[in-house]
Amino acid sequence: MPGTANVKMFWILLSLLTTASAEWDVVISEFDFLDFLYSDGRNVSVVQGSHRGGVNSLAYDPIYENLYFSDTSDVHVTHIKIMEVTREAVVSPAYSVVSINSSNLYFRDLAHDPVNSSLFWTTTDIPYTAGQIWQATLDKPITFSPLLRLEGQIPQGIVVDSCRGYIYWANMNQTSPSIERLRLGGLGTGPESFITNQIFSPSDLALSQNQRMLYWIDEKTSSKNSIIARAALDGGEVEEFLEFKDGHVPKSLAVTNEGLYFTEESNAVYVVYFSDPVRTLHKLNHTVYNPQGIAVRNQLAFLNQNKDSCPPLAELRERVPPRRNITVCLFGKISPPVNGIECTCWAGYTGRHCEIDMCHNFCLNGERCFLTDGHPTCDCAPDRTGSRCELESCVGTCLNGGTLKCNKTASSQPICVCPKGFYGPSCETPSALCELYCRYGEGSLVPNLFQCPCSLSDAPLVPGRFSTHVTIGLLCAVALAILLAALLFVQTKRLKSRPKIFKRYSVTPKPVTSPSCEIAIENCCNMNICDTPCYEPDLRTLETDRKKSKKEEKRGLLSEDVLAQNSCRSVPDF
Repeated sequence: MPGTANVKMFWILLSLLTTASAEWDVVISEFDFLDFLYSDGRNVSVVQGSHRGGVNSLAYDPIYENLYFSDTSDVHVTHIKIMEVTREAVVSPAYSVVSINSSNLYFRDLAHDPVNSSLFWTTTDIPYTAGQIWQATLDKPITFSPLLRLEGQIPQGIVVDSCRGYIYWANMNQTSPSIERLRLGGLGTGPESFITNQIFSPSDLALSQNQRMLYWIDEKTSSKNSIIARAALDGGEVEEFLEFKDGHVPKSLAVTNEGLYFTEESNAVYVVYFSDPVRTLHKLNHTVYNPQGIAVRNQLAFLNQNKDSCPPLAELRERVPPRRNITVCLFGKISPPVNGIECTCWAGYTGRHCEIDMCHNFCLNGERCFLTDGHPTCDCAPDRTGSRCELESCVGTCLNGGTLKCNKTASSQPICVCPKGFYGPSCETPSALCELYCRYGEGSLVPNLFQCPCSLSDAPLVPGRFSTHVTIGLLCAVALAILLAALLFVQTKRLKSRPKIFKRYSVTPKPVTSPSCEIAIENCCNMNICDTPCYEPDLRTLETDRKKSKKEEKRGLLSEDVLAQNSCRSVPDF
């Protein structure tokens, strides 16, 4: 809620500059701030009580003028803090007095007993099977422990009657709702169900010492309308004080001599004056954000009329002197004065009273601020830049008509969507240069343009790619040549050394061989007698010769032995 924080910090500064003597009447916890108001709702001061939105229940000590509040910003530990508050709502830095392991507990409400110097608070187990009442003694050293374990109860609001020595709490278990009480310091006494009739789902409580009445918020399950009821401190006179039929949902209560204050979920604070018989709701002229607890300062005004009505508080008030003005260090500690300055500020704060948050309004455009080595630093969105996120990174980045596409949720930088004909991070490179780069590559007159999207068709022309493709082509050619040579070798091996003769034609009559048995050239198919076989037919008639089969003709071939001896057999005369 950056806007809320800005408003609150303005009031913090304004309150330090205001010297009005008027006293605050009401304080409200909201988010991580404490709002101090006049009775009519005008703002007196705003004080930051937490840094992560955990300020919840409030309890004010009118004797020592201390304000106690719970800080539940840590899911594992609940801190009960204290700050000194003057009547002019000038405060000291808050510090933790009790730290509770709340991993398995849900913190509910807080109350203070100035007579016994004790804090009381209620918790419920997770899951809601039982509740507990805790007590912390504020004497040094501070100790705390469970006071009661309440099986089957869901305790909510708690108040202390310091005058009579009782604590009261609301049990909102709808199966058996009740208002419970316990006598403080009573030996052998246990809790008792104080009110059980005409009660449905009680939550917060408030005590009026002047009226001797107990008030509580109750949600009537029959009509679903919230009410504020009350009863005498002896358990009698139970009555409905207010019924809300127009959607009001009260959250917390506080009572003064003049009226009853309550916060509600519609981000408002109302007061009902006891002097008004109609009990009209008056909305305070003050805007609050998610109000939680409420407390009032003038809780001892009834003693001005009758000191005997509460001897323990009257005696205690007389013994405790009024608080002197305190040195205010909102976010720092009090140190020995140096040049009139008495505050040593925590990291991230500055000013005379450490009232200025260095991150306040440092980052522009609502960006998040955090401290780095005690100095504010901005966490800018992707579409912002600059030390304070004051510049738009999505302006003036793309050239040549490019459109910047900003991703405001991702951590990456914005990118340019270039028009046709341009490339590069800022659309600064024309496509003509990219074509030359992809064609001739590095080493040419074209500058190195690594942002050019070179296609695969350009790849053989780019140095590096060209040599790779040539090497692959040569290897493929050599492999193909080796394959063809192997095929030819195998085919040659399969062929026979002597050819087949399919048919013979007789052109001239067979001459008679010479006495030396030379072979007539007509009896051979070729001049090479070693490679080409000679054929010597038997005497036959032409008709019989035509009818011979091929197998019979092959029988007339000269054998290899005869050819090796260079001799031929004689051919008989026809």
